[in-house]
Amino acid sequence: MEKDLSSSVHLELGIKKKRKSGQETEVSHGHFIPNPRIARAPRVIRDGKVAVIYQPHHGLGWYSEHKIEALLFAPEIVFMIEQEESGSKVYEYCRSMKYGWSVMDTICHGLNIKWVPVSEEFRIHESDGRETVVLKSTDQWFTA
Repeated sequence: MEKDLSSSVHLELGIKKKRKSGQETEVSHGHFIPNPRIARAPRVIRDGKVAVIYQPHHGLGWYSEHKIEALLFAPEIVFMIEQEESGSKVYEYCRSMKYGWSVMDTICHGLNIKWVPVSEEFRIHESDGRETVVLKSTDQWFTA
């Protein structure tokens, strides 16, 4: 049976894995996609929340330096952070994936994960290289 791609909303099912702790992890290769022809970056989803990678330390930011959306969610990097792998291993992974010069060795050290509810709008706020994940639901927004 073929997938119906004519609809405005398309859902791809993720792959579920059990962790050593017994916690279920889903690596989603898609979610609700407004346009099925535009692929979304894979995401790690646990307990209804998506792992977002950011740099909480001063210096150079993670997303604010490379501006590559896929690297905000990269499952391989999430697992490296959880396993407390060195920033050098994260850098080598990014280099092997050919993300280019914008992913420098120095921004790969000290990365952190923020768990954001699925479909929650957020932005990365950067100040002197220190990034924070700001949820739209908790931030004050104005209308002009």
